[in-house]
Amino acid sequence: MYTENMPKVYESGTHTEDTEVKQLIPPSGGVLSAFLSQPKWVTFDTAEDKEKVILVLKRHWVTNVPWILGATLFIFGFFVLLAFPMFSFVPARFQVVGVIFGFLIITAFIFENFLNWFYNVFVITDRRVIDIDFRSLIYREISQSYFGQVENVTFTQPGFWGTLFNYGTVMIQTAAEVVNIEFEDVPEPEKVVKVIISHMQASKEKTSE
Repeated sequence: MYTENMPKVYESGTHTEDTEVKQLIPPSGGVLSAFLSQPKWVTFDTAEDKEKVILVLKRHWVTNVPWILGATLFIFGFFVLLAFPMFSFVPARFQVVGVIFGFLIITAFIFENFLNWFYNVFVITDRRVIDIDFRSLIYREISQSYFGQVENVTFTQPGFWGTLFNYGTVMIQTAAEVVNIEFEDVPEPEKVVKVIISHMQASKEKTSE
């Protein structure tokens, strides 16, 4: 019987962050990257004047494997089914309709899962953290918290697979009147926590001046 490792937990109060964010996360990543750091070309609707995007995160690519495998098996099974002799008695026009219908189903399945991955985005700027949840093409839910409202940051890695591929969930505890935020299954969770802590401290220093 296989037993997963206990989740790894990181507490913000027990680690000293690297204040040089650029050294910690040099610019990297592209449009399809799940870990896009310091992108100068990225903008979003609620951006404030001179607000700088530090990180744009998506779920780790490995979290897409289940639905990709499911789509692959569906396609394979569909064509195997069509190859059965029993379908040779089905009129050609009905076979064409069946193929088109099956193609539309799998295309919709792939499209929906890709959009959910691509548009569910976690953003860290030099002022705040933002969680953008994609619900549909016409609706999305946005949660945010400024660094001055963040009280604690932790991360967990889901056992063997999280450790192997270095992804996990970053949990951001905020002030009581502000909703807590979770960045789920993001790559490099420890680096993400360090970046947030660095900006938390910078925000506190500005407030105390």
